[in-house]
This record gives sequence, C-alpha cells and structure tokens, in this order.
Amino acid sequence: MSIEIQNVSKSFGTFAALSDVSLTVPNGKLMAWLGPSGSGKTTLLRILGGLEFGDCGKIFFDNEDITDVPTRLRQVGFVFQNYALFGHMTVFQNVAFGLTIKSKGPSKSEIREKVMDLLQKVQLEHLAHRYPNQLSGGQSQRIALARALAVNPRFLLLDEPFGALDAQVRKELRRWIRQLHEDLGLTTIFVTHDQEEALEVADQVVIMNQGKIEQIGTPQQVYDAPATPFVYRFLGNVNVLPASINKGKIKFGRTEMVLEGHATVDHSETLAFVRPHEIEISRKTLFHSAGLEVIIQKIHSAGPIAKLSLSRLDNAEKIQAEVPRRQVDSLNLKEGESVLIRIQNARVFQDDYSI
Repeated sequence: MSIEIQNVSKSFGTFAALSDVSLTVPNGKLMAWLGPSGSGKTTLLRILGGLEFGDCGKIFFDNEDITDVPTRLRQVGFVFQNYALFGHMTVFQNVAFGLTIKSKGPSKSEIREKVMDLLQKVQLEHLAHRYPNQLSGGQSQRIALARALAVNPRFLLLDEPFGALDAQVRKELRRWIRQLHEDLGLTTIFVTHDQEEALEVADQVVIMNQGKIEQIGTPQQVYDAPATPFVYRFLGNVNVLPASINKGKIKFGRTEMVLEGHATVDHSETLAFVRPHEIEISRKTLFHSAGLEVIIQKIHSAGPIAKLSLSRLDNAEKIQAEVPRRQVDSLNLKEGESVLIRIQNARVFQDDYSI
C-alpha cells in the first residue's frame, strides 16, 4: 500500500512539531524516518496511525483520504519501543489478542493456526506458552511484531523498535527485520535516531530536522550526496574545516591543494566538509609539500579501522582521520610525530558549490 502525506503541520502550544511536511511512501518499501529528538518524526508517525491529528494537511492510503479516519479503522500495525505486551497473557494470547476481540473474528482453530504461523515466522513458536517476563528484550520485540501482524495490517509503523536493546541484539534484529520485510513485502515505516540502523535496514531514508524534511533518498544517496550541512553532520563523523577556493584550488591555511573534479568558482571564505575516511595520511617524503602538516595526537587501533586524532601544525585545529589499521602498521605511525595528510574529497555548501 502506498502512503501520501500532503502539507501536514502540527503544533503543541507555541512549539511547531511539523511544518508543511509532504512525503510519499511507495508501496512495499521499508522506509526509515531519521532525525534527532524533537525533529518531528514520531509526531508524524502518530498522525499517520491516527494517534494524533495534524492541524492541517491530508493523509492518503492508496489514494483514499483517511485524514479524519479513527485509528481502529486504519488497519495499522504498531510496534512501540516498550513493546506494550500484556504481562498476564502468554505469548500465544498476546499474539492472538487482536483476533479474539473482533465481533466476527476467526474461529478458535483459525486463530491457533494464524498465531502459530506468525510465531514460526518470528522464530519463537517454542515460546508460545511463556509469559512476557520470561522473555529477553529481543524476544519481546519479535512477539510485539507478531502481534502487530496478526490483524493483517495494511502497513506497519515501528517507533524506535530497537531503542531499548543492547548493541549486539540490535544488530541481530536489524538483519532479521530486513529479511522478514523481504519475505512479507509489507509497506513499513520505522522511526529511529540511529544513523547506522537506518542506513543498514531501509530502502529509503527520510532525514528530518526541526519539523521539516531535509532530504529523502536511498541510504547511499543521503550518505554520499548530503543535500544540506545538517545532513552531512548528522550522518556519520565529519570534519568541518575553514577553507578558501581560488582558481580550482582549495586552501586550508597556508596549504593549497588541487583536487580532482574541481571547479573554477572562487570563494574567499567557506567551510569544507570532509569525512574522516576521505583523508589520506603518509610520510612527508611521499607527499613532498602537497599536503597539510599535522601532529598525531592519538591512535585508536582496535579493529580493522584505525581512528587518528590529529592537530594541524599551523593553527592547532583538530582533525579526525580513519585509515586501515594495516596502513598504520606498515607506516609505523606513532603518537606525537609529524606527518602529512591529503584530502581526497570535500564538499562545500556555500552557493551549492561542491568539489
């Protein structure tokens, strides 16, 4: 089912939670709404599910206007961060709950078949007779999802679904929910503030900030081509370096570098956005003078990627670099020594100018 959100705004008192938000969710896609706390993503999710109503704007499900339709008639499957499982019911009873309260619901045998099929899908059929307090956090999340699917929803809404789980369980559930989505093909929206989570799981990512949409795109599009400085800063680590551009060259302090794909537009003062992995590091003899001289202050080398904290010699500005650990070992880099860095890629947003 496709979803169309048109010009939705919502205020709570003097606080504008959403400001003229428009968005299309394609049929069968898994979409992540990503942003910091207070960006409006949860408010928009609640409006979509009928738990809140916008001050203005329209909501369409498959071209049907459901803006004023109550929650119970929207056929929405909800999964919340706190799971909201009924503690006095078994796992089976929790999943079956939505089916048993229907006035003209399925028979007992049909309910049992449906519930056991769902428990098999979430790989927890062996826990059917346990109670919520006997489950782990990851198991509780799967049961909450099975309960949401039991009523044959038109689409799924997941609000910070992994927020209460530890890091390892979150990673396992991310892979599992991606596979489940591919098996079911159900239009799904999940809200998160975790960038890695959104980029790994979603087909499309919507980045929100202060009640507005900053960018919509595939994970690769929003990461590789951020539309705004906010998106660049929000998606992963970034160095923001004062710079100037003159005749196709970018200048950091007294160091001038020629970069591939440069333009001829000049900027006397600007900010260059540089990812840590887009910084090349080497000995002075390899770069000669075509580099920026820095002091290595700290080397964090746990894992395959080494993270280097650097300080410019000319102005003591801090720079973060990420390089393969084997490169640190092969160059025998040491804390406290002076090396050269070369910026391989940078983005300047002033006048939408990029290099």
